[in-house]
Amino acid sequence: MAQLGTFLLSHLRRRTSDGRYRPEVDGLRFVAIGVVIVGHLLERSLRTYGAPQSASTRGVIDLLAKPGPGVLLFFAISGFIIASQFLKRPSNPLEAASLKRYFKRRVLRIEPPYIILLVGTFVLVGTTGLRFGDSGRFNAEPHSLVTSFLGSLAYSHGWLFGSMPRLFPPGWSLEIEVQFYLVAPVLFALMFALKLPVDRFAAGMVLLLVSIYIACFVPWSRHTPFTQFTLLLYFPYFWLGVLVAEGQAAMRSALDGRRRVAALLGWAGLAVFLATTLMVHAVDPASGFIYMSGLIAGVLMMFCGVLAPSSSFRSFCALPAVSLIGGQCYSIYLTHLQVLQLTSPLLVRLLRGHATPVWLVAAVALQIIVVLGVGVVFYALIERPFMADDWPRRLAERLGRRPSLRLAPNLDAS
Repeated sequence: MAQLGTFLLSHLRRRTSDGRYRPEVDGLRFVAIGVVIVGHLLERSLRTYGAPQSASTRGVIDLLAKPGPGVLLFFAISGFIIASQFLKRPSNPLEAASLKRYFKRRVLRIEPPYIILLVGTFVLVGTTGLRFGDSGRFNAEPHSLVTSFLGSLAYSHGWLFGSMPRLFPPGWSLEIEVQFYLVAPVLFALMFALKLPVDRFAAGMVLLLVSIYIACFVPWSRHTPFTQFTLLLYFPYFWLGVLVAEGQAAMRSALDGRRRVAALLGWAGLAVFLATTLMVHAVDPASGFIYMSGLIAGVLMMFCGVLAPSSSFRSFCALPAVSLIGGQCYSIYLTHLQVLQLTSPLLVRLLRGHATPVWLVAAVALQIIVVLGVGVVFYALIERPFMADDWPRRLAERLGRRPSLRLAPNLDAS
């Protein structure tokens, strides 16, 4: 058993650009992907085999079907990771060498798995005529599947068309991530221009408060560019992660030797995050402010529990099973909804006449197992190879070693 655990850790653990692995941060990713999977799965449950259920059962499912906050936690983690990378090299982020290194890493690491998933889905739908009948978003604008595909390929579907990507609806969040990647070097250049920590903290807090106001009170657009699919609505979560990265040394120092306080902050933060997810509905600027404030408070407290030198919350997040799943969250995120779109109709047929709560729970558990299995396979075969910084060189070497047929003598050899 120990040998199996060692094998899984060595072959499935996420690779990092600097070789330093922080399992507790992947534990936060586990929380985020868990909220996303359960939320999307219960959404599908409600649409596909929720009709025969009682009103109370449907009410419970509807209460728990909230995948969005998991994505917002991902945004905060992204801000934290990117800021931590910039802070390790506090040179001018706008220098050519720095920009090249930064964007090269983003393109080589993130783009290939997404493009493979998107192209594969496009080919499958285009060749088989497959349609996802339970998803109204599949029939949204633009009606041309090719146009929708190209918009997703350019990370521009949301702000161009004002709708979720048809082939991969969760792709809207990747489009928001890319928008943050584009502005991040400028933001960090401005941050590094402030030399005193107190000045950075003050400026950072002002920007956080202004961005919260914008996210809550700027109206949605009815034409291109659709602001509801831009960074304007989600910037506070990224910036929260940036502020945590900037202050992580101070947070560790403040919580050093305070294991119980750190544990309380971490677990209470998770409780606040989930309670806000389930109980608060952002239907107007005021409720939107309460919603965002609750999520930000919960995320900040969870970061405290994770960054503390020692706490039970940090220990939980660093568990091998938890951190492994969290480390594979990108692959799971890319594949989970595609799997649910295919398995839900099959379960409808199997549950016909047996749509009781017990069977519903069994169906949900089965789909979670399938989702995780497909995600792990996608991670091992597709995502993880692209984590190596030198994968283009390795690929070129492999292709160069293959024997080729020569139809004529090489006259240039002399």
